[in-house]
Amino acid sequence: MYPYLRLGPFLLQLPVLALLLGIWIGSALTEKEASRLKLPAAVNNLIFVGLMAGIVGARLAYAARYLPVYLENPLSLFALNANTLAGLDGLLIGAVSAAIYGRRKKLPLQPTLDALAPGLAAFMVALSLAHFLSGDAFGAPAELPWSIYLWGEYRHPSQAYEVLAALVVFLVAYKKPL
Repeated sequence: MYPYLRLGPFLLQLPVLALLLGIWIGSALTEKEASRLKLPAAVNNLIFVGLMAGIVGARLAYAARYLPVYLENPLSLFALNANTLAGLDGLLIGAVSAAIYGRRKKLPLQPTLDALAPGLAAFMVALSLAHFLSGDAFGAPAELPWSIYLWGEYRHPSQAYEVLAALVVFLVAYKKPL
């Protein structure tokens, strides 16, 4: 849809920018909630551990799927290309790594999850926006007034549905308790 923005000689990948903003805003919200809940600073490290393990795990999982390519050119494993990440694998690896870190640091489970909820919901909004910008996760063909033209035909704007659903989750997660 809108994968790039040209700024003079620079070509900015908008989906990557949306993800980076989501990580930044999500981390800031989690830090704010952790402070409000009087959780230790290890919660901030938990985000970093989960994020780094998720990124490395996503790249290694992708490389494992396409092992012959990476055996032929091993240095391509270090290429800065977001398209060579296995997203769901990285999510699982990051979540397990964060859980192990949280357990080792003896972080209380329920308050830690409460602190993480608004940040993860904000990241979901950014991820949905990244799908919209890149044209990924496109919907089925449809003849509706709000259909979007993508890949040669009018389709359900499933990315827009995803953004709206993520916004609802964010608003519910960020609502302060009475």
